[in-house]
Amino acid sequence: MVDFHVTNIVANADLGWKIDIGKLCEERNVVRNENFPGVVYKQMEHVKSALIFASGKVVFTGAKSKDSIDNAFT
Repeated sequence: MVDFHVTNIVANADLGWKIDIGKLCEERNVVRNENFPGVVYKQMEHVKSALIFASGKVVFTGAKSKDSIDNAFT
């Protein structure tokens, strides 16, 4: 391959504890859709968005590097 560039990295994490989605919606600017089992948090510096689920699982999307994922998670 010639001129190969990474433009979008998707990563997932398990926080190890449950998240109160209702409380998260009250405290943060998140997008909630009744047809989706989690919330979308879009105001992040290092990644485009984070999909946050009540189970404690998080999916980061739109990162340009592994360091961006590391910075978003901390």
